[in-house]
Amino acid sequence: MDAKKKRTAGERRKQLKEKEENAKLLLVFGDFLVTGIWVCLSSTFGEAAEALASISGLGEFALTVTVIVSAIMMMGPMCDMFGGAMFNPIHNAAFVCAGRGTLTLNVVRMVAQIGGALGGSYLAVTITPEWLKDRFHTLPGGLKPGVALGVGVGVEMLLGMVLNMVVLYASDAQRSKFVAYWSPVFATVLLIVTGSYFTGPSMNPAVAFSWYHHYQGHSWLEQIAVYWLAPFAGAMLGGLLYRLLLKPAEAAAVKPARRLPPGLKAAAAGAKEE
Repeated sequence: MDAKKKRTAGERRKQLKEKEENAKLLLVFGDFLVTGIWVCLSSTFGEAAEALASISGLGEFALTVTVIVSAIMMMGPMCDMFGGAMFNPIHNAAFVCAGRGTLTLNVVRMVAQIGGALGGSYLAVTITPEWLKDRFHTLPGGLKPGVALGVGVGVEMLLGMVLNMVVLYASDAQRSKFVAYWSPVFATVLLIVTGSYFTGPSMNPAVAFSWYHHYQGHSWLEQIAVYWLAPFAGAMLGGLLYRLLLKPAEAAAVKPARRLPPGLKAAAAGAKEE
């Protein structure tokens, strides 16, 4: 009888482990897929905002921000399908530094996101009609005129730090639904507006590189320092500060909640990877 119970318990542990491994594979595939879709769709955000501005008479920049935020929120159902997929690798870096999730899985997810971004940019360049490509050369971004390299690095680092501290704060299960859902949205809008005077902004190395690969537009030094190192450094600093100063409830504090906007709601991954 005891031997039978042991076999049953062993089989259950094996099945549970298999389910966990399958969930991780699904999450990695989801990161690859949603990042590719995001890059492909976002390639025409400028044209969409321009068309809306001509129809409504509203400012094009405000409409661009609205289109971006709306698209982020609409990606939710797809991200949920994969258990909390994301399309920004700096969130994975922040979660590792905050003590949520394993380093190995988060690195694999970041590689998948970068691969998905490259795939999405190639797809967009291939299938988008020429009349919708007028702004493609601007997609790699770049420092605004008069902005020094050091200032750009500092801005992207600050933006990455603030964004990820907000995401980590919102992902704490103790927060109200309003705070959990809307604080990342408000932060995204504020950071986009702020960064538009300096770096674009980017806040997403995978997306920035996917377009730089096609159109360049600035130096390699600027690409690496401003659009890679700075966002990652800011995200890691944000994760460390959140872990050390805000003292999140580590054990079972994070739920795989659908209330967070997609791409900003890495909470599910952080909880499941422990």
